[in-house]
Amino acid sequence: MIIEASVPGNGDGNDGQGNVPFMQAKELNRPGLLLLNGTVYIAFGSHCDFTPYHGWVLGYDEYTLAQNGVYNTTPNGFDGAIWQAGDAPAADAAGNLYFETGNGTFDVVNNNYGDCVVKLSSTNGLSLADYFAPYNQAYLDDQDLDLGSAGLMLLPDSAGSAAHRHLLVAGSKTGTIYLIDRDNMGHFNASGDTQIVQSLPNAAGGMWSTPAYFNGMFYYGSAGDRIKAFAVANGSINPTIVGQTAAALGYPGVSPSISANGTNNAIAWALDTSGFPDNPAVLHAYNATNLAQELYNTSQNPDRDTAGKAVKFVVPTIVNGKVYVATADSLSIYGSSVFVSAPVIAPNGGTFTNAVTVTLSNTAPGATLYYTLDGTAPTSNSLPYIGSFVLTNSLAVKAVAVISNGVSAVITASFINSSAVGNGAGLQGEYFSNHSSTNAFAGSPTLVRTDPTINFDWNTGSPDPLISTDQFTVRWTGMVQPQFNETYTFYTRTDDGVRLWINNQLLIDKWVGQSPTEWSGSISLAAQQKYNVRMEFFEGAVTVVAQLSWSSPSTAKAIIPQTQLYPVTNPPPAISLIVPTNGSSFTASASVTLSAVATSPYNAIAAVNFYNNGIQLGSVSNSPYTITATGLAAGAYTLTAVATDTTGLATTSAPVSVTVTTGTGQPYGLTTRATVTPFLNLPTTFNGSIPPALSQTGVFTNTTTMNPANGLVPYNVNVPLWSDGAVKTRWMAVPNSGAPYTPTQQIGFAPTGEWTFPAGTVFVKHFDLITDETNPSVKRRLETRLLVRDINGTVYGVSYKWRADNSDADLLTTSLSENILVTTSTGIRTQTWYYPSPQDCLTCHTPSANYVLGVKTRQLNGNFSYPASGVTDNQLRTLNRLGLFNPAIDESGINSYTKLAATTNQAVPLEDRARSYLDANCAQCHRPGGSGITFDARYDTPLTNQNIINVVPVKGTLGYDNARLIVPRDIWRSVIHGRMNSTDSTIKMPPLARNLVDTNSVQLIAAWINSLPGTPALQPPTLTPAGGTFFNSATIQLQHPDPNAALRYTLDSTLPTTNSQLYSGPFQLTNSAMVTASAFETGFNNSVAINALFTIQPALFFTSTGYFTNGAFQLQLSGQVGKTYIFQGTSDFTNWISLGTNAGPSSLIQLADPNATNFPYRFYRAVEKP
Repeated sequence: MIIEASVPGNGDGNDGQGNVPFMQAKELNRPGLLLLNGTVYIAFGSHCDFTPYHGWVLGYDEYTLAQNGVYNTTPNGFDGAIWQAGDAPAADAAGNLYFETGNGTFDVVNNNYGDCVVKLSSTNGLSLADYFAPYNQAYLDDQDLDLGSAGLMLLPDSAGSAAHRHLLVAGSKTGTIYLIDRDNMGHFNASGDTQIVQSLPNAAGGMWSTPAYFNGMFYYGSAGDRIKAFAVANGSINPTIVGQTAAALGYPGVSPSISANGTNNAIAWALDTSGFPDNPAVLHAYNATNLAQELYNTSQNPDRDTAGKAVKFVVPTIVNGKVYVATADSLSIYGSSVFVSAPVIAPNGGTFTNAVTVTLSNTAPGATLYYTLDGTAPTSNSLPYIGSFVLTNSLAVKAVAVISNGVSAVITASFINSSAVGNGAGLQGEYFSNHSSTNAFAGSPTLVRTDPTINFDWNTGSPDPLISTDQFTVRWTGMVQPQFNETYTFYTRTDDGVRLWINNQLLIDKWVGQSPTEWSGSISLAAQQKYNVRMEFFEGAVTVVAQLSWSSPSTAKAIIPQTQLYPVTNPPPAISLIVPTNGSSFTASASVTLSAVATSPYNAIAAVNFYNNGIQLGSVSNSPYTITATGLAAGAYTLTAVATDTTGLATTSAPVSVTVTTGTGQPYGLTTRATVTPFLNLPTTFNGSIPPALSQTGVFTNTTTMNPANGLVPYNVNVPLWSDGAVKTRWMAVPNSGAPYTPTQQIGFAPTGEWTFPAGTVFVKHFDLITDETNPSVKRRLETRLLVRDINGTVYGVSYKWRADNSDADLLTTSLSENILVTTSTGIRTQTWYYPSPQDCLTCHTPSANYVLGVKTRQLNGNFSYPASGVTDNQLRTLNRLGLFNPAIDESGINSYTKLAATTNQAVPLEDRARSYLDANCAQCHRPGGSGITFDARYDTPLTNQNIINVVPVKGTLGYDNARLIVPRDIWRSVIHGRMNSTDSTIKMPPLARNLVDTNSVQLIAAWINSLPGTPALQPPTLTPAGGTFFNSATIQLQHPDPNAALRYTLDSTLPTTNSQLYSGPFQLTNSAMVTASAFETGFNNSVAINALFTIQPALFFTSTGYFTNGAFQLQLSGQVGKTYIFQGTSDFTNWISLGTNAGPSSLIQLADPNATNFPYRFYRAVEKP
């Protein structure tokens, strides 16, 4: 089942058509699951704060998984994630759901509920029933003080009052505790939270946890704070804490669990995970009625009790006297009694067909296993397990392990038989009256009918009034459907003769007169398949008996029931070879894809075998029935396909003739493709165990020398994504088990657009950086990135950072920036290299781009020198020769495919190079369905349809007037050019892993812009100085390289026009102003406006160096008339001593220090009072 949803709205990430879709790559099911009234509810936050995301709640039927509820917290806004420290939404008896949301848009009019406590009704789907938003919601959102960092708790009715019977407790990062009436949650009150039952600001530390309730008290374990107990009664929280632990616990705090015997012997269990991720979790036990008393912690006996590595937000679980603690690498279980591990049932339940063999196992020394099949709990008096057993019916297996002084928990596995019973109607019977055994079935039958079973004893009578009493024959035909994968024995009991065929195999041949006699024959059959059956019978004289029975190891001997008999026969499969078409021609050495359509009306197709001139090429057991044969030499070929169903019936297709013509004879880059294990040594999804070192991934046979593993195919792209000048080496590993190749072992080829890749494909991209620009051979290994096509149809990416000695590279779990020294021709510069996190990878590897970037026809349609062979060949030609493409292509047509042009290839038109750059660097997001839908950067889209020329940008103008994505002949108003030419993280594009400007590409785009038809724009003038603070006045100068350009300016922040002040020479500002200037000239578009803010302050300075008069040091200060100045002195620049206060009647003020001679030196300043 694919988790997907959509709600009406225009919020972040909307599709442009009034809908906000659920983005699987952006959402993460942070909270736990809630099972309520037959529906499983899944709530979502985000991966960190990688936008666009929203808070979602999705409901699914617990049995059918049909979606029955969708709610988005901010459909017309942004964020509003549901975090809750891993806590699931709470629910009340009426079926309402409760949860807290995090930072995001709060706008009730537009249904946005960021930083709220939300109540949803589950009647007829999900809908908002009530909410509460703190009065300071805007402040919480601005300061990242999510309300939703904590999980909430519904209090029992006993804690309420007559006025407020149904209460909940919610927390937040601020440490405020909110007591809310669930029947009237209060909505929003901007003047204060007085509308709710109670608010306790700063009651505890920041809350990344969920409280626990016990016997009139609730417990909070906040980050950096002690675990605190609060009493709640009669609808009110006592603000004075009942108790607290002696020591505080670190981030993220704890979610306590309470165990007790009734209301006695209560223990508060708390799991300290502040050591995450490298240190073990520590389990604490406190007296729940006196938290100051710690009863136990796992650090007291570390050799025995140390838990696994900590995982945030884990809650200790107490069951049957044991405490279960989940950690990063183990499940730690604590208890005071003997622990007996539970048995393992294999398989662990599920749906099965016909029969399933069940095995029990256990690791407890000396344990005896007992089990039941009737739903009762097993004991030592139940069936002892002595070996695996077979189930043929739907039932539950319950098992327990018993030792001399202990019993394990009962483990249960449910098995469901989905198809053991058929739906047959019986066999077709053809009755021939007055026929003997020698002319048994001559002519047409006298009677045709469907007989539900063959279980007849007509004694001395007749089957039907139309049939003679003696001397008649019957032929029953149709299909029989076994229930198990077993050897079946078929039995006939007849008077007189009988013949029986099963699956066209004669099992019984007793075509003789005889009294009622039983004969049998055996055959191996497959469960649920329908085999042709034919039973022939003749009656000579006197008594008439005809019966057909069966048995198997799992089937008691019995008449074959009607449900397993069908009155029609199973014809052989139908098959047609549809690719290639008859008369097709290919170029040697040819790779040819063969594809067939095969059908069978009653059974599955077991295999389709393909033949070339009668010699088998390969076999496929699953649809699509397709293989690719490689290396076909020039000549004529006759191709056929044979389909076989699961009962063994087979049909051969009509032949297809093709011709392979002589090729160019040019060598291929590679001609052999080694087998590749899917995923190499990497997990099937990102949630699996990712190797910590590159050497463990299986990418290289020798990591130090970077010798690629067998099966890794090197490649390069025509136009790489800019990566701060790094030198990149690329390989791909497409899983396969050898020739001939099937679609699950191939790239889904497309002449345009994106290729598809089978699960388990691994892409390797290695980065070196030239660290001596005077000697490009001097490089440093930076990182090796791996992109893995997972089993869910998506991808995950990881990066390994190389060690200084190049011996290995280590997995990075988060992003990292590193300063690297680079020698240049003039000295040394520092370059910052950004190592992306796994989440960063998904920013560019988007679903709309089919996740894999660069590996497509237009990027690989170019030559590459293959290191293994030394041959330079077109990459498409080599990959096709290796059988990597489905369908295979005719290499003679490669020149007709689109190819991107290297930005430095001067032989290619400027427009092609520019659009190639945009495709390689922008199209992953800027395309239909992508996050940057403003324009379509794909090269395959004609320029006129790319929505790029003179289009208003959606995400910022970079401060330029009349900015557009691209403005012909105006690079200054072209936002794409500006973003390329910036390293500002808020502006630059591409946005990730780039700290340098690609100057060559910037120049290319600039040249392309200037080549577009249109009126040229003047470059902006320069303004000197570039703004700032000045005393008394500032002299402003404008300059422009074109002497014919008229420079006009304004001082009021408005854009200059042809009517604005004409610049004729430097001018003075005596008052603060924003100077905005543009250049104008006939035949040109005016330049973009430049501006600078000038702040003019009155002059304040000492007019002389100072002098002594009568032992006092004298200074003269020039200030502002009417202003007051404090004269201060110091000898250490730390302690300034006021020497006097002067108010100047004029601009010149005399200051004096009579104690100056008491110091070896002294410094002075004057401070102007407001």
